[in-house]
Amino acid sequence: MFHDEIKVKVRKGRDAKQDGVKEVEETIKVKAGEETYNMILKDIESCIGGEDGYSIFVTGHSLGGALATLMAYKMAGSERGLITKPVTCITFASPRAGSSGFRTAFEELEKVGLLRHLRLNIDRDLVPAIPSTFIPGRILKNVHGKQKGRFSWPLCKHVGVNIRFSEKKSKNWRVVHSSNRGAMTAMQNGPFMPIFVYTVVAWFSTRNPVYYHTLDVHMKGLELEENKEKLKNLTFDDLYRDETIVSKTFANDYEGNKKKLQEPGV
Repeated sequence: MFHDEIKVKVRKGRDAKQDGVKEVEETIKVKAGEETYNMILKDIESCIGGEDGYSIFVTGHSLGGALATLMAYKMAGSERGLITKPVTCITFASPRAGSSGFRTAFEELEKVGLLRHLRLNIDRDLVPAIPSTFIPGRILKNVHGKQKGRFSWPLCKHVGVNIRFSEKKSKNWRVVHSSNRGAMTAMQNGPFMPIFVYTVVAWFSTRNPVYYHTLDVHMKGLELEENKEKLKNLTFDDLYRDETIVSKTFANDYEGNKKKLQEPGV
């Protein structure tokens, strides 16, 4: 969405000597995304009015949450003086926003303190489970001249610290970071439970299956007294150091970068 430019190979004219098609690599500017990004920065600049001591928060719900994730990532990696760091992204019911490479780059920005991301969703909402991390089926690859069947794994991944909760039960509260990967996390992020809930609700209830995706329901869950207290006591610094939430490698890297930044002359 926010790529500054892309390179493509186009066929342009004919090579007189070889009488064949000549491929020319050209750079084409992708203006739409960059113009939108610059427009948003101008809006931020007009709101700031030249003052100091401000912080930038990016937020969104559903598809807006995925766009907010991309926007925060773009801003956190920018060298523009207007963008103060860290950029904080808070999303609700967001679908997966990028590839495994995007997840790795996103986590690197978190480790060095340029980006913070809190992703909140109801445990019965289907949208955060799409696009799915696993699609049944096989792809064929040529391995040493032989066709070999392998399961296909799409590239879409979640990023940031995820808080999954219920709109009714404060005990259904789970916190995990994208670096803390494993079978349990994959199961929690998978579509099986939401699909089951959607099926039951659709067949045996008058409630709209989309109910669990609405922002009102998410806010209802966060307003439960125990959930409110849990949120009040959370800090990103604590979350990024907690090895029950992030991976050990992530926690060590984050702590190491914090110490480097505190050294004289840094």
